[in-house]
Amino acid sequence: MVAMSQLSLYFVLMTYAMSQWFPVTRPADFPSPVLGLLLIGVLVIYPFCIVALISFLKEKTKSDEMSSVK
Repeated sequence: MVAMSQLSLYFVLMTYAMSQWFPVTRPADFPSPVLGLLLIGVLVIYPFCIVALISFLKEKTKSDEMSSVK
């Protein structure tokens, strides 16, 4: 198992490498400040979407089994 300090080292190195390989050359390349709020909203809603999808699929398989039995 990889130690947490090693993972953070990889994160720092990859972030530095990406910033050197793909620098921001124009101010229009920066995301808008509201994008952070949208991403927070998506992260909050995402688990509920997964739970809804799983419950829908379970209900669908139950109804398929019941219809095939009759």
